[in-house]
Amino acid sequence: MLRFTPSVSLPMGISRRALAAWPLWLVLLLASVTAQAANAVIKSPHDPREYETMVLDNGLKVVLVSDPSTDKAAAALDVNIGSGSDPEGREGLAHFLEHMLFLGTEKYPDSAEYKEFMAAHGGSENAYTSYDHTNYFFDIDKDNLEPALDRFSQFFIAPTFTPKYVSRERQVVHSEYTSKFKSDGRRLFHASKQAMNPDHPYTRFAVGSNETLADRDNGSIRDELLRFHKDHYSANIMVLAVVGKEPLPILREWVQEKFSGIANTGKSRLKADVPLFAPNQLPARQDILPVRDRRGLSLSFPVPPVEKHLSSKPTSYISHLLGHEGKGSLLSLLKEKGWSDGLSAGLGVSLPNSATMNVSAKLTPAGLKHVDEVVAYVFRYIEMIRESGVSNWTFDEQRKLAQMRFLYAEKAEPNDLARSLANDFHLLPAEELLRGNYSLDEFDPALIQEYLSYMRPDNVLLTVSAKGLDTDRRTDWYGVDYAIRPIDKETLASWQSPRPDPALALPGPNKFVPENLALKAGAHAGSVPVAIQRRDGFELWHELDTEFSLPLANFYFSVRSPVAN
Repeated sequence: MLRFTPSVSLPMGISRRALAAWPLWLVLLLASVTAQAANAVIKSPHDPREYETMVLDNGLKVVLVSDPSTDKAAAALDVNIGSGSDPEGREGLAHFLEHMLFLGTEKYPDSAEYKEFMAAHGGSENAYTSYDHTNYFFDIDKDNLEPALDRFSQFFIAPTFTPKYVSRERQVVHSEYTSKFKSDGRRLFHASKQAMNPDHPYTRFAVGSNETLADRDNGSIRDELLRFHKDHYSANIMVLAVVGKEPLPILREWVQEKFSGIANTGKSRLKADVPLFAPNQLPARQDILPVRDRRGLSLSFPVPPVEKHLSSKPTSYISHLLGHEGKGSLLSLLKEKGWSDGLSAGLGVSLPNSATMNVSAKLTPAGLKHVDEVVAYVFRYIEMIRESGVSNWTFDEQRKLAQMRFLYAEKAEPNDLARSLANDFHLLPAEELLRGNYSLDEFDPALIQEYLSYMRPDNVLLTVSAKGLDTDRRTDWYGVDYAIRPIDKETLASWQSPRPDPALALPGPNKFVPENLALKAGAHAGSVPVAIQRRDGFELWHELDTEFSLPLANFYFSVRSPVAN
């Protein structure tokens, strides 16, 4: 039986304790609409779109978005399977299948028909394959959504994998691989996997090549494609998102008619049963040679998976403090020493059974000579966070800022919205589809301390990338020179007992977090900007824009000086 739920503007499910920590204006704003049906999609009161989720009889999860004002319609279908499911020796098969689905179906056998239809109606189409997702998407002129959905749905009902196109598309995949030979981003990503557990499917080559996708004596690659599609493409691990100008009942009718034919063979998402890092692999240092003259280091710490911590997001608290850039921050100290000009921290790999917390820094030439000292300062800061305890006010500050980002988010483009909804609905409950990535409803200091406990010197992969490093290995794919070595005991001991540094300090309260974002009544927009302050060498102009009635502003600065450059 078809099941569906509408959207609401009231974020239900937020605890009273969480609401009590918010300023009055925010609580009133969230309560400004009447109560709606349980489990409906929570949306901002400022979001004009209407949302509905449903599950078709074949198990396909669906998100519908009605936006009468849209110029474009869009759709995306995300399969919760990707390169991690490639058979051994057939690396890139999931990616190759993604390419082949565009090249004809039983109902529309012409390989160019889909692309030509999209182009003729102001549309675009594409797809991507990641470790455990394959996402197909398109956008099109708002008046042509229905015939586009008809063509799109056939990808997942009756693809032909036409034999005469297999060789041609294999070469396209191979060219995609070879085109990245000089891309440091791709090269570093692939090389970094060499320091992980080789038994984990995440570490495999994922793009595909003429070699991995070749026909072999024991079977053709087309047979492998058919087998992979049968084994993994099932409606119960798919999510469809559709954005259109039509009312929700019409969108619902189209989806039921066109996508109910996708077979449900009862498959499940990939869950690797091996750790991302094998025992005794860490601690270690990996040195990688880049193509360009760039210098950087990254500390990667294996941590438990984060998927079940939607409402508390423990890694967000940690990355907020480590990534702070003000006085007393890790970055400000490293800049003062001339060792780094950029630092970031946050979740790295995030898989169903594994995750990593990463701290990355751009290094100056001087910083490259002081890698061990830079790492020591990172551990000093982590230890300071751990010893200072988890602060409720810091979490509340993050929560307020995240909620403001949700309430006043800019309207996403239809294509971007469809892609993200199709991806997120695999994990997020229906009611949290829009708010879930912003929500910080549960303050769990013990959980934050638990994740901090994994950020230790004996549980780290230190990766350094720079010209001139000594290497003794080369990757099979992309030809990246690298080395992996244990971290010597003396260095490890210095990191394990970091001395406090008075130059380091946790950030204090942010006085710029607003307590009141209610718009002032009676304000009138002018036709031109008005000078509100003038003094020697300085002018400040302001123009009030009331078109969108949101507490948002744009700032434009112009510095005119012979030394400005």
